[in-house]
Amino acid sequence: MLTRISAKRPRLIALAALLSAVVVVGLALLFLPRTQSVAEPRKSPPGVTAQARSDICANPDQVRAPISEFIDGYDKGQADLADRYFAAAPDFQWYSEQPLHEGAPAYDRATFDAYLRQRHTDGDQLSVVTVEFNSVRGGIGNFGFVLDRSGTRLPSKGALDCASHKFIVWAIGPNAGPVP
Repeated sequence: MLTRISAKRPRLIALAALLSAVVVVGLALLFLPRTQSVAEPRKSPPGVTAQARSDICANPDQVRAPISEFIDGYDKGQADLADRYFAAAPDFQWYSEQPLHEGAPAYDRATFDAYLRQRHTDGDQLSVVTVEFNSVRGGIGNFGFVLDRSGTRLPSKGALDCASHKFIVWAIGPNAGPVP
């Protein structure tokens, strides 16, 4: 009988030691200062603004703001809209407006600002009716929107670089796309 008790005793001692170690590690984790976790915001490299740091696509409701700001500037004929709201080449993909700005001109970033100025000179006015955020893939937020031009609703689509907050695609309907 003494042999049985002595055989169980080392197991009990090992189990107690293991349990003590788990408690000590648990308490250490609880009371030690925390380091930055994956979920906490990262520090930005020098020169990166707070606006560029915030991921606009993390809150899809925020996508409507740059769309509305661009349209307001468009309607007022503000200068440099292309540079303020659209990515530079080679990130810029296209700005199409059927049937006015399609094919090769839709992809030409170099003439884009002049096109926007001409549309204002022509008296074009747009208003945002709806915006629907669709998805994020590879840091690009895709959205659909409806614009109103003199009572005509134009189903449209776009894509936004989530980090820079600049559009890379803008296609005003009715069949939004850069028709080749």
